[in-house]
Amino acid sequence: CTAPDEAHCGTCIYPNEAQCEQGCYTLVAMDSYGDSWDSGSWTWTDDDGLSTTGTVADSTDTATFCAGSGGCGLLIVDGDSNYPSEQSWELLDSSGTPVASGGADATAQVCEGDDDSIKITNDFESNFDGWTTSTFTR
Repeated sequence: CTAPDEAHCGTCIYPNEAQCEQGCYTLVAMDSYGDSWDSGSWTWTDDDGLSTTGTVADSTDTATFCAGSGGCGLLIVDGDSNYPSEQSWELLDSSGTPVASGGADATAQVCEGDDDSIKITNDFESNFDGWTTSTFTR
């Protein structure tokens, strides 16, 4: 897979080199207690509709994803863990720069276009008192 920055991108989940040329993201997912996300998981879907799902098996796991042909991807982290407060994650772009982070019940949409813009939307629910949305655009 030919990625924009092999040092940070590593091996992409999807072997389609054209997708890797549009951008690459690395998820660093953590469990603060170090005993896994049990039934909690993450799902990455690129803008071509290709998806992959995973979880944290112990304290930290990483996964690298290619963006779709439009340079975008959507990360969803569910809160199905028995201890969602232990879940945290950080999404890095191909240069290793953090572009989104959060905990359980979060969504981050990232897009890298010709103008190198990134749009991140985090939706999260805390304390079971309603959803909060924050958006960052660069």
